[in-house]
Amino acid sequence: EHYESIKQSVHNAFLNRLRSAEKLYAIYDSSCGYPLIDSGFVLVYLEKDHAEKASELYNQQNRRTQVVELPGLNAPQQEDTPAQMKFFDYLYFMGAENIMIDNGWYKGFVKRSEISAPFYINNPEPEKIPPYNPGLNFVLTDYIEELRWHVKYEKRDAILRQKFQRIMSMIPKANFIMPVRNIPAEEGSSGENAENRIQIPMVRLNDKNLLPVFSDMFEFSKKFANTDYKPTRASFQSLEKFMPNYDGFIVNPNGQGLVVEKRPKPENGTPSEQAQPASDSTQAAAPAEAEKEASNVIKMSDHREQ
Repeated sequence: EHYESIKQSVHNAFLNRLRSAEKLYAIYDSSCGYPLIDSGFVLVYLEKDHAEKASELYNQQNRRTQVVELPGLNAPQQEDTPAQMKFFDYLYFMGAENIMIDNGWYKGFVKRSEISAPFYINNPEPEKIPPYNPGLNFVLTDYIEELRWHVKYEKRDAILRQKFQRIMSMIPKANFIMPVRNIPAEEGSSGENAENRIQIPMVRLNDKNLLPVFSDMFEFSKKFANTDYKPTRASFQSLEKFMPNYDGFIVNPNGQGLVVEKRPKPENGTPSEQAQPASDSTQAAAPAEAEKEASNVIKMSDHREQ
């Protein structure tokens, strides 16, 4: 009982330090632009020098990491600047619920929910909330970071296969955001033919025409925040009706960039898909060249248990 009391006191001290910090330092994976995930944890430091030393150690292990300075929970709001999403709110969308905190003397582990409540709490109209997929985002990021870690170790192929299977179990159940632009009917037209039309963008990647879809508004805004394209809810099943005009779809083209590629329709059934992560350079509307060690040609069948 005494031990549990001490343990809780230390945990509370961590939370208090975290809440009072004006600056935080997180380690990001430079290969994909997301916080580094290590054994399921995101790494946050209260002191910059400790974060830099940790990043240096990761880089010595062939990781590509950098330290990103972030406004802390107690950071003053800058005048004449728009409010930005706080880091721990962002981690909710990323699906990162386990956080390692380093205060320079010792490390502690906290849940993201102990720091920041989900954004949808007390929302009076939950049906109007755009799709968000924290679980899918997390397994996508975890897989891409592992894939782009240029190192070999025992059972790595099995670990990659397991991480890939987690993704493929979630993709068919997900609701995505699809960008759609309304094109007004031409002036002077009338009658039944005077209907608005819609336009849907295309990503050209490795000689494939792909439909871009997004896991949440944060990912959508990376590409379409200041455009005429509006976010539209789309289930995995509803994307199928657009496939005659595309070779597949790409999830978060400016992020993890997972490609779900359409296969030729079998003679006796419905079309199936194969999934592959986009290469390290996942810029929309531009072909990407995959690095030799991290090929972007990863078929679903290659990662399925036999």
